[in-house]
Amino acid sequence: MQSYASITTRSSLAINVNKRPISMKAPNANMEYGKPGLTAESGQYIEVLDGHLTSDTESIIAATTLVLTSGNYGDKDAGTELGGVSLRLDHPNYKITHTVTGNLSVNGRVITDGENGLVLEVADEDCVYNGKELKPQMRTARFGTVELVYEILSYENNVNAGNQACIKIELGGNYKGVLNAFFTIKKLNIANAYFDPYLTASESYTGSYIVKDLVNPTTSSSYVKTREGGDKDEELISGIANDYTVTTTSNLNAGTAKMTFSGNGKNVEGEVVLQFTINPQTVTTADIGNDYELSPSKNIVYTGSAIKPVVTYLRSASKDVAFEVDSSKYKYKLKDGTEQDAINVGTYVVVATITGAVNSVAHNYQGEVELEFNIIPLDITNDSNYVIGDIEQQTYQIEEVTPQVKLYKVDNSGATPQLIIKMQVLQKQK
Repeated sequence: MQSYASITTRSSLAINVNKRPISMKAPNANMEYGKPGLTAESGQYIEVLDGHLTSDTESIIAATTLVLTSGNYGDKDAGTELGGVSLRLDHPNYKITHTVTGNLSVNGRVITDGENGLVLEVADEDCVYNGKELKPQMRTARFGTVELVYEILSYENNVNAGNQACIKIELGGNYKGVLNAFFTIKKLNIANAYFDPYLTASESYTGSYIVKDLVNPTTSSSYVKTREGGDKDEELISGIANDYTVTTTSNLNAGTAKMTFSGNGKNVEGEVVLQFTINPQTVTTADIGNDYELSPSKNIVYTGSAIKPVVTYLRSASKDVAFEVDSSKYKYKLKDGTEQDAINVGTYVVVATITGAVNSVAHNYQGEVELEFNIIPLDITNDSNYVIGDIEQQTYQIEEVTPQVKLYKVDNSGATPQLIIKMQVLQKQK
């Protein structure tokens, strides 16, 4: 038997492990503006066509080594068509042997309300309640340092004060989304409202409390508006449930009356006081008629001196009021209007100035009235109290001589006779 010695040998055998080939497909997808290119999160953009990946699949797809060969597309504007792209895989165990080219486009980035870096400001400093829709513009619409492109879609809750008024804007350009920009409508201070001149126009005393209308009875338009020339929507209507309340004081007697307008707190606030004048009611001569008394009388006998009667009673039947007069303002004149002292026989008037009603501290009546009185002839027939003085001697002349005769009144006291009148006597000289 042949025996062999044991032989021990050792040799090295080189074995090459090749990367396992796989086929993959680049995406047909849209990118969002501002994001850093494609990532392989959960296979969102990568599709395995062939290769039956092992348990390494998840790690491969999630690996940051799976990138676009064309680089980062995050700086492309929205709307950009990127065209065909391919993939590169840097992995020790797999290699791409075949790819199907995909197409990409860039969409605007979606922004939502309250997102960090979003700044929306409305130019609402002039937004004061006026009863109409208020439509301010945007002052600022910015995301980070980027000024946003937008279009105003609508306004909401933009009439009444106190509401959370809103502008809805739709983004354009590289960003998209519908955002809400909120603004404030301030209450109107009633002091800044428009008050029709009617409310401050003077009135005449009526004997009753004067309350101004707040709505024009002819046009049904309010006398109070948010601004001059305001339309129907800009009218303010009184009342607790509406815009303001009004209180009127000192509105009975002649003088200054007041109207206090107070905002009710819903859309209108503040307070303003308007004033108007109540003028005394004018009394005319026709109002008096013959309802007056004079002292010494309405018919006074000629005395030769100026006669100045005074008013002792003055009343208007139509107004049912008796009047006081200013005793320092009497004027006297002929009935035809000529101002002169009432001396000779004739019809005169005393002009009396009315200051108010009898026994009233309020001066609710005014006016000048003309009250007639008469000076009647003095009858001296058979009256021993009157004597005619001596007639002075007259010098002859061709013309008619008219000597002056003096009439005196005497009494039994021995006093000097009172000269009543000097009279001219007509006489022809022969």
